[in-house]
Amino acid sequence: MASANATARRSPAARKKIESAHPSKREAEKAHLRVVEEGERKPHAFATYFWIGVAAFGVALVVMVVSQVLLTQATFRTAEAKRELAESQAENERLRLEKAEAESPTLLEDRAKRQLEMVTEEKAERLAMGPAEPNPVPLPPAPPESSSPSPAPSPRQGGR
Repeated sequence: MASANATARRSPAARKKIESAHPSKREAEKAHLRVVEEGERKPHAFATYFWIGVAAFGVALVVMVVSQVLLTQATFRTAEAKRELAESQAENERLRLEKAEAESPTLLEDRAKRQLEMVTEEKAERLAMGPAEPNPVPLPPAPPESSSPSPAPSPRQGGR
């Protein structure tokens, strides 16, 4: 440190001569520095990282909002589909019951009596259709039904 005090007491010209001959560490560190114009100035690393963080936060916020909207729309479509399914099932049950009712024998008989003016067999009056006298020629009796038909005789068997 004694040499630093001695250099400070010397004249500026002498100090400059000594410093140029023996550059200090500080001067060596400043050697790579230069004056930068206002338009040439680079932003600080902190500001760069800050704006990158703000942009990432904005993108994440937009992604979150879009995913929430899509989730809400999917939930709405699911609820709408469930409602339509319930309506279709109710309509299907109603039509099935209507079909069963339309095919019921009692309903068919009731419609025949009302719309076609038909009557039940006990109340029906039988009318004879055809000649007034019964047919004088009796019908031949029906052949007895057997489980297996008898084979017809072949010409070879009868013509030996």
